[in-house]
Amino acid sequence: MTGNNCIEAAADHRGITIRESSDPHAVLTTDPTALRTFLRGMEEGRFHLSAG
Repeated sequence: MTGNNCIEAAADHRGITIRESSDPHAVLTTDPTALRTFLRGMEEGRFHLSAG
């Protein structure tokens, strides 16, 4: 992997927080069930990202 393509994740009293390392002020908070569903969808190829 090249560049600064990193995310940081942590669990706390609010749930699971996720942020882009290059933009630490943009924080997403979710719960374990929603994150698990999202990650499963990624593994199954449900999301298609287009460049640009």
